[in-house]
Amino acid sequence: MTRISTSPRTRTPLIRFIKGRPVIFHNGQPVPEAGYSDYITWSEDYEGRIREFARNGVRVFHVATHPGESAAFWGFPEAGAKIMRDWPSRLTICRQVEIILKFCPDALLFIRPSSTVDKAWAERYPHDMQTDEDGKRYADATLASPRYLQHVTRFFQRLVNHCESQPWGDRIVGYLDAPYGEGT
Repeated sequence: MTRISTSPRTRTPLIRFIKGRPVIFHNGQPVPEAGYSDYITWSEDYEGRIREFARNGVRVFHVATHPGESAAFWGFPEAGAKIMRDWPSRLTICRQVEIILKFCPDALLFIRPSSTVDKAWAERYPHDMQTDEDGKRYADATLASPRYLQHVTRFFQRLVNHCESQPWGDRIVGYLDAPYGEGT
């Protein structure tokens, strides 16, 4: 889900068409299409990888949500707290941004959440999950579920409000939804 409107902080257009192609802008400047997406934020050398990419000129970074944060944004703070304790080496959004800004003070950010429901949600609403013709349930909720659509809207509202209220919120270029199936 990429925001295609105006930035609430800068009120400048985020997408312009140049020679028929969409170009993302931030504070009046085009944003490079290439950026670094490190989805393995639990790895020991996250900081080293960020340092190396920043040293080589990367200025756009994707920031993944910690599964515990996602659970809390889904409305399951107790489950989220447990996941945070179980996966202490996985970095939160704020910790990732802190590291990115340490090595790239002028970084721009895409926040990369997942609209895949939290496990607690899937267990609470099993009939709202995707199934195949044999009845096998999958990790993503069905888009035909009004409950899911209502809940995923609240999930994104909580996530966006959290991120954009941070001191680095004005660096956010957009949000990239990365569900479990990621387009499959």
